[in-house]
Order: sequence, then C-alpha cells, then structure tokens
Amino acid sequence: MKKKILIILIISILSLAIIGAVIYRIKTINNFQKPNTTPPNTEVRQLEFIYNTNGGVPYFWEYEIGDTDLIMFVEESEVENKNKNGMVGAPISKKYAFRGKNTGYTWIKFKYIHVGDHKISQEEIHEIEVDRYRNVILLSTEKIDHSNSETNN
Repeated sequence: MKKKILIILIISILSLAIIGAVIYRIKTINNFQKPNTTPPNTEVRQLEFIYNTNGGVPYFWEYEIGDTDLIMFVEESEVENKNKNGMVGAPISKKYAFRGKNTGYTWIKFKYIHVGDHKISQEEIHEIEVDRYRNVILLSTEKIDHSNSETNN
C-alpha cells in the first residue's frame, strides 16, 4: 500500500514538472519578439548613381532592375552642375536613388540610349546586395561601350 502511494506521488510530481515545463515553453514562444529590421540609431542606406549627359545631345539614361522584389527605385533628380553658368546644352547630371526591400542579390542596369534610333551607346551593370537591414550595397560594376559597334539594342 505504501509502495502504491509512493509511486502515485512520484508520478504526480513528474506530471507537474512536465506541465510546468510545457507552460513555460508556451509563454516564451508567445513572448518572442521579432528582431529589429534596422539596426538601432542608424538610417537605412540607399544607393545612388549619378550619370552625366549633355543637354544638346539626344541621349538619355534608362535603368532596369533585375529583381524588383529586392530593391525599388526611389527618385530621379537633377544634380546642380556648378560649371553650367547658364549655358544651353551644358552637361546635366542626374541622380538615381534605390532602396532595399528584401535581403538578397540582384543587379541594376543603366543604358545610355539615343532618342531617335534607340541605339545603346553605353551600358553599366551594377551587382547589388541588400543586407538584412535593407541597406543597398554596390558589389561590382561592369562598363560596356557600344559607341563603336554597328548594331546594338
């Protein structure tokens, strides 16, 4: 009889210990918070490119994003050129800004295209990484000059 009571007492204590461990685990899972997506006290870094063109030349810069799930275009703006001095056809600098959306690797391609025949004069392909904080990091750049080629597009 004493043996049965002792066994029941041991099983009850073990059961309470297991129930307590399960309750503790459930509480820690429910209290889990996602880590910050941005590091504390820092601003998410966007990537900017500045391309020059000539106001009197019929070319424009066009960009293409490899994976729009990873990065997004933020803005295009004209950068003030201090050497312009009101000259018509003077060089113009344009800034293109991109921001990260998701972690991964992709590319941004810029093409310098003729307005009339749409031929590509120059091309730049930028390999990009977006880190876990959504910072956009330039890994490498490949420059291709098409100005001497017969056919391109």
